[in-house]
Amino acid sequence: MKVSKHFYLQEFLPKREYELFGPRALEIGLISRTAIQMAQFVREYFARPVRINDWHVGGRFQYRGFRPWDCNVGANYSLHRLGLADDLDVLGLEAEEVRQEIIQKPAVFKAAGITTLEANVNWLHIDSRPVNQAEILIVNG
Repeated sequence: MKVSKHFYLQEFLPKREYELFGPRALEIGLISRTAIQMAQFVREYFARPVRINDWHVGGRFQYRGFRPWDCNVGANYSLHRLGLADDLDVLGLEAEEVRQEIIQKPAVFKAAGITTLEANVNWLHIDSRPVNQAEILIVNG
């Protein structure tokens, strides 16, 4: 199911949840429209393909969007568990290069819903937690 110009629902959900809920995953809030919007914005801004989950095409990733509560990947109270975070790769660019561009243009990226980045990882973590500052919040995983 296509959910934006460049993304399908499978890219935001683990296999089990996609098979259980399919399109209803959006209705019941497993993945937020904001998480989709953030990924789409990154895809368009950098004009490069973006990889989130790729299990549906034989890849190894399935917990880079929504993570169910019984998943042992990541922090217990991560925004992934609320459907408000994405881990992604902008293909052809290093994660740090992408992070620095986002940090340099906080108003541009915050307008797309991105408020927070994770530092010191080789992927791009973006989420939309509420923050009371003009800058992008940087957290350590």
